[in-house]
Amino acid sequence: MSKRTVFSMLNKAATQYADKPYLSTKGDEGWIRTSFSEADKMARTLAYAFVEIGLKKGDKVAILSEAKTDWIITEFAALFAGGISVPLSIKLMPEAVPFRVNHSDAVLFAVSENTLDKVISQWTKYENKNLKLVVLDRPSDKIREICKQNQFDERQLLFINDLYRLGMANVDEHKPKVEKLESEIREDDVVTISYTSGTTGNPKGIMLTHLNYYSNSHA
Repeated sequence: MSKRTVFSMLNKAATQYADKPYLSTKGDEGWIRTSFSEADKMARTLAYAFVEIGLKKGDKVAILSEAKTDWIITEFAALFAGGISVPLSIKLMPEAVPFRVNHSDAVLFAVSENTLDKVISQWTKYENKNLKLVVLDRPSDKIREICKQNQFDERQLLFINDLYRLGMANVDEHKPKVEKLESEIREDDVVTISYTSGTTGNPKGIMLTHLNYYSNSHA
């Protein structure tokens, strides 16, 4: 019996439904579809980039963005690289973000153009002074203006397309490591840390495992 993990579900879907649409993002000229096999390949490529920039097994990757294809790919990539995802609600007020990032010990933070201001406006409150920011959009005048308004050096931002290229350039070096991490994963390993609303005090981080997600999906 194969291990009941998020990876096994993605691998099965990438084989059984290879060319069928899995993810959709609305672009300037309509919907952009990503198939199951493409999503699997993109996630692994991004994982190679994450390993290249220093992500290690057990490291936390926070994500704060509206729904989009690269949100899903980033979470899978974090898992492939041995990390743990920390998904954050798009509805959070700026002052509520640092606690969750600090409490989870996140080392990488993926945001969108639309949430960037919410994050860097609180930049001095993040305890990890080496926190890396990944933007799930291309460079834009809006991003430059947000950085300028918050006196934030735009050169600190890592843009998603650059990371895909970085991953492709490091396939040979990091593919064996990522495959080893995948083979060693256990059903009770943590996939995500999901934070409660915090209405009765500081929010609590709920640790959900591969088997949690597998069981819920198959139920």
